[in-house]
Order: sequence, then structure tokens, then C-alpha cells
Amino acid sequence: MQKLFVLLKKRIIKEFNNINIKETVKNLFCKYKISYDNIDLLISRVGNDISLLKPEIDKIIIYKDKELEITKDDILNLTYLNIDVSAFNFADQIVNRNKSEALKIYDELLLMHSDPSTVIALVASKIRLIFS
Repeated sequence: MQKLFVLLKKRIIKEFNNINIKETVKNLFCKYKISYDNIDLLISRVGNDISLLKPEIDKIIIYKDKELEITKDDILNLTYLNIDVSAFNFADQIVNRNKSEALKIYDELLLMHSDPSTVIALVASKIRLIFS
């Protein structure tokens, strides 16, 4: 499947086939150093949609300014936790019987002021998806 992305700042249209999201994220950080583990963490929190990742990357870059290394703490403290991704991860942890991780994700969802009944409904739909 071919995707067309418009890079608005440079007014360039580029076509990407089989886009590698990790490499794209690494390239968006430009001169900043970030490990692939931290890129994985960023993607797990925000999702793999570039339109959601780009604003989060911009926020981290603005925050770091002259400090050129992106750390795990930067990602955890600055990024938006995508509720759909989190609900899916939460459901995965429940199915895998990993209570401590499931509770950690649930606490994070509550810190985002997510309604518990909404979280449970999302988890129920994700579990139905897993088992269908």
C-alpha cells in the first residue's frame, strides 16, 4: 500500500512505500540522540500514526532545546498517552496475567482523567477483538 505524506514546512511531497516507522521517528529527531528502545517506548505510548507522533516529537525537541539526548524520562514525562493504544496494552497485560503491568497502565489511564467505565468498555472491546 502506498502512502502519500505532505511535509508542510518544506512544501515537499514525498511518496513512501513500506515506511519504517522507527527510522522515520529517528529522522524526525534530526540532530538529537535517541535510542531504539526509547523510540519503541514513544511508539508504544503514542501509537504508530505519524500524525500523532510528530506533535509529540516536536514537543520533546522544544523541551530539550540544547540538550541533545532524549531519555526515557523525557518520553514518559512529556508525551501524550494514547488511550486506544493503552487500552489495547492494558487488555494484553490482562490476557497475559501480568497484574503489575496491567495496574501500572490502569493507573496511568486514571491519571489522564479517563473515566473508569470508558476504560473498562475499551478493554472489553479489545478483548473481544483478541478472542474473535
